[in-house]
Amino acid sequence: MNARGSILLAAILTPAFALVGGDVQSVRAESMAEIAAEKAEERAEEAEERVEEAKERAEEEAEEEAEEEAEEEAEGRTESAGERAAETGGADRGEQAVTLKLKGGPETKFSGTCSVGADENSISGEVSETLNYKLNGRELQCEIQNRGAGPLRVVLLGGDEDRSVLRTNARGGTIQLTYSSNGISSSISSDSRKGR
Repeated sequence: MNARGSILLAAILTPAFALVGGDVQSVRAESMAEIAAEKAEERAEEAEERVEEAKERAEEEAEEEAEEEAEEEAEGRTESAGERAAETGGADRGEQAVTLKLKGGPETKFSGTCSVGADENSISGEVSETLNYKLNGRELQCEIQNRGAGPLRVVLLGGDEDRSVLRTNARGGTIQLTYSSNGISSSISSDSRKGR
């Protein structure tokens, strides 16, 4: 083949090779796009599953909490009725017993103090815990700190209708409450530095 024939053959084949190379690249790009789309779809499905699991957990926790609160309210009414029947003194709420129930998540710990009048008692432990106090006209003051990573719930039951539920989720969160003949007052602070 002479030089002119070689040049002519090269001129014909070069665009053909370019087209074949372009097709290979476009096939490769399409394959990569399909793989990326499949991965994105898998991630979306996994995210959807996680959302569903989180919803189910939240619903279960809400149901458990509602059941616990209903039980506590029923217990409080029963205890109040029993105390009223047992009491021979006046109807003053200061004469009646007060119950504190400390509840929370697994391994939730607490510490603090509860004072009846001038008598101060240190308290500490792990939930669930029930503390009973006989006031005899005195005031109950408590400061209870969450020492664990889970939520701490303090339920106060006293008198005919006196009931309070206080909660802190923060480690080091502090619940302060006062119970007297004037009723219940409470506050919650969440200074996480206190729990360390």
